[in-house]
Amino acid sequence: MPSALFIYHTGHLDSNGGGVQACSREYFAELEVAGFQLTPVEIPSDRRLLTRLRRRIWADPYSSWTDFDDAVRRVLAADPHPEWVFINQHYLGPLAPLLQRVLPAHTRYVMLSHGLESTDYLHEMREIGEGPGASATAARKLMLGQRLVQEARHLRAFDHVFCLSDFERGIEHWLGASRVTMIPRTVTPAPLDWRPEGMRLGFVGTIDHYPNREGLLLFLREYGQLGGRGEVRVVGGPASSGKALASEHRSVRYLGPLSNELLEQEARTWSCFLHPSFCYARGASTKLATPLAWEIPVATTTTGQRGYRWTEGRLPTADTPRDFALLADSMLEPSRAAEAREEVRKVARSSPTIEEIGALMRSALGIG
Repeated sequence: MPSALFIYHTGHLDSNGGGVQACSREYFAELEVAGFQLTPVEIPSDRRLLTRLRRRIWADPYSSWTDFDDAVRRVLAADPHPEWVFINQHYLGPLAPLLQRVLPAHTRYVMLSHGLESTDYLHEMREIGEGPGASATAARKLMLGQRLVQEARHLRAFDHVFCLSDFERGIEHWLGASRVTMIPRTVTPAPLDWRPEGMRLGFVGTIDHYPNREGLLLFLREYGQLGGRGEVRVVGGPASSGKALASEHRSVRYLGPLSNELLEQEARTWSCFLHPSFCYARGASTKLATPLAWEIPVATTTTGQRGYRWTEGRLPTADTPRDFALLADSMLEPSRAAEAREEVRKVARSSPTIEEIGALMRSALGIG
């Protein structure tokens, strides 16, 4: 059983949390199934005063959040002679070339990508209704270029990259990664007792995260113009963003953040889980795993399905805001929703197992 370090940022293996925690835990479990003897190495946020001041001025994810000298010491204390080093997330990527100076020459390095920081930053530089880069100040353009250069630089130190979508695989190659393997997400069915009530449609997400906000706003604008029949029940924070949505769109009822238990009780009453994703955000669309596991109807887009593979079933899909609004409204028909639910069941139950992912990882890394 090969020895390996699993290097991760504080909190990213926690049992609660969002998509980052879910994907980190999946990577860890898959590597264990692949046969690696993993030693976790936790890297805390850099809380030094000078670093915190620098973050306020120039919040570069590759230099502003990690004390890399301390991180090297933590790695050496965990194991000075590892066969493999798995680094979880790109913003810890600059650690790899530093480790190459102090670890044995035979040590191999693998990036566990959740998506490139530059990908979502470009989306943040856009404004709805304006062209790409409309809000890109000179400083933002410089920061985007800096992130791309840093990503290309640290990728040279890695023997292999695991990533979460075919879209990201192409970008990783473009930035210079020689070996890249897309690792599909796993889905563990946990069906809800689905009992739709009234004309409810549901959305779950961090509302001020740009890809979420863009998709939700584009959908709501079209749904309002269409005169949609449903009540769009929005779960998530921050509260200021949710309340603003409810005041601007008559179809929205903002429920705030909910515990897992309350969310499941709420979601079982929805005719459809809404997943309006109209841009290629970084990594996989982690949110899609939730309705798939619950086996409730979902309306999504092609970009919203990035990071998933299955052999049976089809997800209801529409790729423009107008078509998505029409699709969502059609899910209020009980027969249409029931049909969609059967397809979701097929998709969930034909997604790859953790054992299949473990075998994929071993093959990609050349381990017999």
